[in-house]
Amino acid sequence: MIVSLSRDLTVKLLLPDDFKALSLRLDESWPTGLSGGDFSSGLAGWGSLEDPNHVWVRTERLRKLGPQAADWLARFDAMIDKAAQYGWTRDYGAEVRMHIDRSKIS
Repeated sequence: MIVSLSRDLTVKLLLPDDFKALSLRLDESWPTGLSGGDFSSGLAGWGSLEDPNHVWVRTERLRKLGPQAADWLARFDAMIDKAAQYGWTRDYGAEVRMHIDRSKIS
């Protein structure tokens, strides 16, 4: 599952049925040295920057991007539960840690 964020702040969910990978894809227009201020202005209410390569994103915001079918929601919740086993969630699953990927968004 990839959440793409373009510099014009368009947010899209790519590969919504891939529950084995989770990343935030920033296009090449974002600065390489992304700062907390850049991220805050780009995704206000979505989460916070942990370091230059990782962000914490609100689980509920991610859930709302996907299909709302019961089977998809169940698989999404299972993915978050699995992430928790590795310490990749915080605030009791309210946020999930995502790797930042800087690839071209098509």
